[in-house]
Amino acid sequence: MLGTANFRFGIVDTFGQPQAERQSNLALIGPQAGLRAETAPNPTPERPGHDVPCFEITGTSYRIPITFELFLALKLRQAGCASSSLPASVRALIDRVRHRHAGKLCRATDKFLDQTARIEIAGKARIVLPDPGEQLTLEAL
Repeated sequence: MLGTANFRFGIVDTFGQPQAERQSNLALIGPQAGLRAETAPNPTPERPGHDVPCFEITGTSYRIPITFELFLALKLRQAGCASSSLPASVRALIDRVRHRHAGKLCRATDKFLDQTARIEIAGKARIVLPDPGEQLTLEAL
């Protein structure tokens, strides 16, 4: 749901808009978001336990509950269902994950410097950050 080999985020997409099946002309491309599953916690004297496991997006301290609705959406996507056909609440949850990761990625100067992240324009050019403090340049693909 977050992409295949690389994470791809349409920079001009808005929150809550169904994810387009086609690629955006202005895209942030970088490494996939790391996800870590967490089991539901047992009760402690400070916090009650519950039975909802969750996953965390690496480096964001943002936890998302693994609900039946999310599980069903994953199964539907696996069967070939378009993202725009998923329930609105699941699309919003996926959007939150995508926007969180894109926000973190677009501020990761080191990832732009080592070219593990980039901004592509219509698949024809990319914006390059040569060195910290230097001006951005446009490079043909």
